[in-house]
Amino acid sequence: MSVLDLIQDLLSDDRDRRYYAVQRLGQLRHPAALPALLDALQDREWTMRVQVVNALAAMRSTQALEPLTRQLTQDRSGNVRKAIVDALGAIGHESSVPALVQVLRGSENQRMRRAATKALLQIRSDKAVDGFIEALRFDDNVYVRKAVVNALGRIQGARAIRGIMEALAADVSSYVRKFAAETLGNMGAIEAVDNLVEALLSDECSYVRHAAAIALAKLREPASVRGLLQALTEDDNSYVRWASAHALGTIKDSGAVPALLQALAEDDNNYVRWAAAHALWQMGEEAMEIILVRLKHTDPEVRKIAFAGLSWLTVEDDGNYSAESLDTIINPGQWPN
Repeated sequence: MSVLDLIQDLLSDDRDRRYYAVQRLGQLRHPAALPALLDALQDREWTMRVQVVNALAAMRSTQALEPLTRQLTQDRSGNVRKAIVDALGAIGHESSVPALVQVLRGSENQRMRRAATKALLQIRSDKAVDGFIEALRFDDNVYVRKAVVNALGRIQGARAIRGIMEALAADVSSYVRKFAAETLGNMGAIEAVDNLVEALLSDECSYVRHAAAIALAKLREPASVRGLLQALTEDDNSYVRWASAHALGTIKDSGAVPALLQALAEDDNNYVRWAAAHALWQMGEEAMEIILVRLKHTDPEVRKIAFAGLSWLTVEDDGNYSAESLDTIINPGQWPN
């Protein structure tokens, strides 16, 4: 069938013919079909209107933006409105941002708000950032807020980072706070180091603290060392201590060597001890120099811990050792007094 025949079928009383015509015109994407498809937005059946919206989305025509935006405020079907939000994101023009932000702010349906978040992310406009930050503060749905954090992380920019840092500090959901920490690390947001350290030391949820430590490992900023050392020595969760030791190894600050040696000798968790040993391995010669000095210390406990570190460092790290297997190789019962 020709495009003209398909356009004519849009007026048919036969639903199946109309449905096929809409579907085929969306596939063909012929510009001559645009006016007829826009008229078909008023089809009496909501299922047909959804198909029309999908066809317009496939055509990616900016001429459809104004009619779609108008239909978004008028259509009684939530399914049609959802399809329009998706279509605006697919077309991807910045002029749709205000309408999508309004959906994000005002829709009572969390599915619509999440769809608006996704559409705004597809457009990637700085104009959406304020709406995203507002949603982080006031939206009562945890999955919407998580989607907003994801969108801000992909948009990037100083305002987006500030919004995510606010979520890390203040969101009532540990799920969102954890995702905010992960996002800041993935973004390479150096300006978030202090906020991540604060989360590492004070968040009530161990999963958030762990995520903050891993984010700091990715950022590799010396400014985070003090906080990581505190977490390594004081946190009551071995998962967090492990992540802190791992982060210290990636930063490679020699000032962390004494605390890593202490963890290697005294932590009651095998995985934490392994992470401390691996961190010392990563520091290489700098760690060895400090250990050699401590081997001459007047305090026998200091010498004992230094010897343990030296023993670990003389075993090649091929990534396959566990703390228990290395302890067996080293035989800590033979440490000198």
